[in-house]
Amino acid sequence: MVFGFGRKKKFEFQCSSVGMNCGFEIKNASTEDEVMEILKIHAKKAHGLNEIPQDVINKIKQNIKKV
Repeated sequence: MVFGFGRKKKFEFQCSSVGMNCGFEIKNASTEDEVMEILKIHAKKAHGLNEIPQDVINKIKQNIKKV
């Protein structure tokens, strides 16, 4: 029996993985785009960022995990 066959990957991210002193985590997102949309809202509310800088976006994308 093969476990996980046909199962769609989910995506996870933690702010701490890009050096933020923040315990925010995203789990079970359906796509990387969903992770980014959630992070845009979080960045504004929790970190006061109206826009996520490109270098941080690059770090985020490198640290999104498929599970």
